[in-house]
Amino acid sequence: MSETTPAVTWTHDLATTVELVRTLHDLPWAADRSAVERMVAERPGWKIRREMSDLLVVGLFPTGGTELYFDATAPKQPQYRRIRLMRLLDFAPAATPHQRQAALRQLAEALGAVGSPTPAPTGAEGSGLRWRSGERVMLLQSNDRWAWIALHLAVGSAQHVDEDVLGRISELLPPLWDTGVHRRRLTLHRFAGPPTLEHRRDVFADVYRAVCGVLGDPTLYGGGPNGPDVRWRGSGEDTVLLRLRADRREVWVETAPAGPVEAEELGSFRWGGPGSDGSSDFSRLPYSWQLHLHGPGELATYLPGGRLAGNLAHLRESLELLFAAWIEQLPVQRPGEKVTFTMASRRISGGISFTYDTAKGFLLRVGARPGDPQEVAAAMTADGWQPSGKRWKAEFPVPTARTATDVAALLTAELAARGLTGDHGEVTARRIHFPAHPYGFFRATGLGMETS
Repeated sequence: MSETTPAVTWTHDLATTVELVRTLHDLPWAADRSAVERMVAERPGWKIRREMSDLLVVGLFPTGGTELYFDATAPKQPQYRRIRLMRLLDFAPAATPHQRQAALRQLAEALGAVGSPTPAPTGAEGSGLRWRSGERVMLLQSNDRWAWIALHLAVGSAQHVDEDVLGRISELLPPLWDTGVHRRRLTLHRFAGPPTLEHRRDVFADVYRAVCGVLGDPTLYGGGPNGPDVRWRGSGEDTVLLRLRADRREVWVETAPAGPVEAEELGSFRWGGPGSDGSSDFSRLPYSWQLHLHGPGELATYLPGGRLAGNLAHLRESLELLFAAWIEQLPVQRPGEKVTFTMASRRISGGISFTYDTAKGFLLRVGARPGDPQEVAAAMTADGWQPSGKRWKAEFPVPTARTATDVAALLTAELAARGLTGDHGEVTARRIHFPAHPYGFFRATGLGMETS
């Protein structure tokens, strides 16, 4: 019998928890809304409780208790890519690693009676499990907050990579991840020639979905100037870090001890900066953005801050590199979502509002510059702004490889037109976040501005 303590809360007793996991294990895959409705109708006590743009929640008990979360393939789409049984355990902030480990070990041992799972490092403290059957993978996962079950539909076909790539991912990645092999690099796809933005994005999307289909969701989404960098991480500095990466030559996975990798990255942010010739090092940052959604595994002990630009030329470079990364990487890793922030300065009333929506492109808004209205209107129109009520806007609805350059140039030209030089603290980024995920955190380490 499991026991709730001040540090660990079991949503249900252990016997009930095992039966819930067995039910999910035996559940027919519900790929769309109509299938979920039929499934709920066939089970007394089940009820659709809540529906959001990217999530459908099914209650399994008349009051409270664990629920099924159906995650949509994209916002406002009635097809689902994953089912989660949330939550089996809750950990108090004061819970020690030993307390979490003891509860997770007890849970994993009990769930060993469901089907034929194998150990997997997808849970904090190394107590994850994986069930593989045909077209789907089920995982016991955890972090320092809670434990849950995730059921993923394995990717059976791809449009932009050969079928043998999917076979290699399915065959080679689980043992590579499970055994904690250090310093291994496995190429999954090579580009025949210099790929276009669209082709890089499409190829990585096929590979990324296939990797998630066997390993589950990552610990950290992200990427940088050289390409995407999605990370799966276990628990502790001695754990292995598995990274799915890509550049303009190939897509690959690599494994390495998490501690040395993260220490080296921390040092590059702490000690890097402009060279003696005045050039910036934004293009050499290990990553320029990361998104943490309280997924499986554990974060690094220390997360570096961002690099700051010291002048407008460096700020323009940082923005261009960051926007180019977002255009290529966000539509794959977080399709249908958006990132927003406001460039704030005492010289810009209301600031410059910024939105990059993976479905709708870029939207910038700003108030009029000081001065003669007619002269201001002519100057802002010439720079690329359009009147929009009492403010001005600039839209880039279908971003291309050129768009990052254009948006960065427009923003820094606007700062210059208002007498700003880009000195530290002169312009700040406020409220930078993913509106769809208020409980995670978003880091734009390559933004070039202080954030608040």
